Amino acid sequence: MYTPLNWTTTQRHVAFASFTSWMLDSFDFFILVFVLSDLAEWFHASVSEVSIAIMLTLAVRPIGALLFGRMAEKYGRRPILMLNILFFTVFELLSAWSPTFMAFLIFRVMYGVAMGGIWGVASSLAMETIPDRSRGLMSGIFRRAIPAAICSPRSFLASSTVW
Repeated sequence: MYTPLNWTTTQRHVAFASFTSWMLDSFDFFILVFVLSDLAEWFHASVSEVSIAIMLTLAVRPIGALLFGRMAEKYGRRPILMLNILFFTVFELLSAWSPTFMAFLIFRVMYGVAMGGIWGVASSLAMETIPDRSRGLMSGIFRRAIPAAICSPRSFLASSTVW
């Protein structure tokens, strides 16, 4: 039997913000995959060397999960999610403006810390805010944020994306 969601405005806003934070975080991560060869050329490095940035980004995610998760428990999920979004945005922009390959790697490590924080904090905030009966639906919606992020650059930017 179909039942409308009947979510409050706050619940819809939190769900949207949480989904969007996951999607933007994933978009920022995956866009790097589409410009690896351009990055290698820009930094006068091999694609294998530039690929280390992807490995480092993924390797430090647990640090971000622990750091931002702990802060979210202490200070509240909403302010920490906003701080986390700011953190990953700043380090994504710094990555784009990296003057050297070493600076690029450092900024990607810091971005990876932020990436690890977003997933847990956004999920927790959404799951605590929406009605219990909608949690399964919301977890499925979250899982769609990653493909949505991958499709976005691939569809709109892949042919024209350069570093």
